Amino acid sequence: MLAASPLPTSRLARVRFPTGGAQVGLFFLAYLVYSAARYITVGDLASAQDHANWIMDLENSLGVAVESSVQTTLTGTWVLWLLNHAYLAAQLVVLPGSLIFLYRRSRPLYERLRNTILATWLISIPVYGLFPVAPPRLADSGLVDTISTQTGFAMDSSLTTSFYNELAAVPSLHVGFAFAVGMALAASFRNPLLKLAAHLWGPAIALAVVATGNHYVFDIVAGMVAAALGYGIGVAVARRGMQSTSAIRVPTTVSTVLVPMKNAARRSAGTALPATVSKLAASTATPAPTEAGANGTSRPLPWAKITSSSTAGVTGSAKAARKHASAPSLQQRLSNCQGSTSPA
Repeated sequence: MLAASPLPTSRLARVRFPTGGAQVGLFFLAYLVYSAARYITVGDLASAQDHANWIMDLENSLGVAVESSVQTTLTGTWVLWLLNHAYLAAQLVVLPGSLIFLYRRSRPLYERLRNTILATWLISIPVYGLFPVAPPRLADSGLVDTISTQTGFAMDSSLTTSFYNELAAVPSLHVGFAFAVGMALAASFRNPLLKLAAHLWGPAIALAVVATGNHYVFDIVAGMVAAALGYGIGVAVARRGMQSTSAIRVPTTVSTVLVPMKNAARRSAGTALPATVSKLAASTATPAPTEAGANGTSRPLPWAKITSSSTAGVTGSAKAARKHASAPSLQQRLSNCQGSTSPA
């Protein structure tokens, strides 16, 4: 998805990319708007639990309700410890760190990931308001909040919940953004091991959100769909901006503007050279004789519309003819000689 070919660029020079400080300010402002909108759209717990029960019934009917078995299997292992911290680092460390890394390494990849995140936020806000869902740890499903019990980070404290909507389990942007980040990083790496590690980041976070009791399998699928839609919207907006920018035509070379103007001036002055004359002859051509016009301007004489090279050839021929005409003929020289040698 994010590793697709770069967007087509117009013939115009690319618009200067905003500075790093401007990008940080853009994301900070967007996150504040997103957090405020998500906080405003917080639903009531009873409705969120009803939606959670509907999701669990759907997963049971499809045979994919694995949340309880996954947490039970990993409880007490070092894997769950890693998944707890990976869940916390995904949005707070890895996501902003990946954006900074891609901003320095590959601007096109950074731009696509940035647009994907912003568009996905816009898609998710109305879903949170219209379809609030309680996470498994709040839905009386038997799952435990392993992050609060094993890391010391209280997910349900009044301070923590003031920064996020805990009834916004659908879609899981932890998973959606993790897959987007992994694909973008993999596209920027050349080392095959780094590419593999980047591609594994998404599945690792998908396992983490289930094992920690924060999301259902349904939420994972919804998060991936939201991120895919966000990527599509971001690409469409970027292409629309490219097309509107490319509609403005700016000459890219000096010759496209100056050469026609020079030719027009020469034609108006009557000194335009044939197409076969080389640039060297054009640069060394002498100005044609002119006469004063009625309005005081100079204009070329009618007989002077020839090139300087042709004029030089005609002048040379005339001088040779005059020299030949002034020289005495051979017969005149012989008669002179006979006259000088005859007896007195």
